[in-house]
Amino acid sequence: MYDSLEHGEEYINAKPAIHIGILDYTPFPEHPLFYSKNQIMDINTHRIYSDKFSLYMLDLSQIDLATEDDCFWQIDEWAKLFKATTWEEIKMIADKNEYLTETSNTLCDLYADRNVRERCLDRIEYNLRMKRYEDAIKEKDATIKELVAENAKALEEKDALIKRLMEENAKLKQQK
Repeated sequence: MYDSLEHGEEYINAKPAIHIGILDYTPFPEHPLFYSKNQIMDINTHRIYSDKFSLYMLDLSQIDLATEDDCFWQIDEWAKLFKATTWEEIKMIADKNEYLTETSNTLCDLYADRNVRERCLDRIEYNLRMKRYEDAIKEKDATIKELVAENAKALEEKDALIKRLMEENAKLKQQK
């Protein structure tokens, strides 16, 4: 969770850590939910410990409890995709959305061949790592640009001070 921070950087700058649990059973049968967000909370004060750590639970056995919001974000379609048992069913569900199509194609590749599966996972890991590097470079470039601007402003102020002091020095020399 904190590997997105540089040494000495404030924890407030940490990127959120999100876990999505995809379950095919209802963890709390007395309170069934299709999709829920869970966070760490102090049980006495009911204060959320941190919004940087969330556990989302998707209960595949409760698709019928999907809210309008869940349907708007197509979480129900993702659940149907994960619950599908045949490739035909997966293809029918996947045709509704480009991301579902991409996921179904990836699933097909992953299960087709062990070597292909390992290469796909390596590619995913590589892409994630490269995205993290690119984001870090963009952030550092922005910091450099900011520091250059600050230095330019400081130099202008010092140049103005030197000019003023030289003018004062010249006046003092004339008075002598």
